Order: sequence, then structure tokens, then C-alpha cells
Amino acid sequence: MGWKKWSYWLKGGIIGIIVFIILLVLSAIFPSYGLGNIFQWIIVFIGSIIMVPARSLFSFKLGPPITNFYVPMIVLFILGAIIGWIYGKIKQGKEVK
Repeated sequence: MGWKKWSYWLKGGIIGIIVFIILLVLSAIFPSYGLGNIFQWIIVFIGSIIMVPARSLFSFKLGPPITNFYVPMIVLFILGAIIGWIYGKIKQGKEVK
């Protein structure tokens, strides 16, 4: 099953993970130039989008640091999947007419 046959939500989720990896690599490459801090803040902001509401709803403490790594990746996958799903619905609606 090739990339072209994948559903749009899955394509969007994969693109979201690729964006996360790019941000992570850029923050590792440019740590001393200040750009690394910017990329790290973007990753932390994306992770906090889901962590802050979830922590207040379920009152749990943050787990080990590896958990803090996966949360932004999962959030970007979900965000990409939602955007891909919406794009697929819009494209599907245009094809029907």
C-alpha cells in the first residue's frame, strides 16, 4: 500500500511526526545560537497544549522525561491527523460535485 493510497488523516499524522522530528533535530543542531531554544520552546508549547488540560482533568504528575518527549510527538500526530481528515473531507466534497 503506497503513500498515495493512504487516507488523508494518516498522511497528516505522519507529516506531523516529521515536523516534530525536524524541530527536534534543529534544536539539537543550533543549541548555541539561540535557535535551539526557540525550537525547544515550540516543542514544549505543543506538548503543553495537551498536558495542561489533561493534568487538570486527571490530576496526574508528569512521568519520566521520556514521557515528556512522546507527548509533543503524539500531539503533533493528532493535530496533523485532524488537519488531514479535514482536508480529505474538503477534497472529497469537491470531487462529488
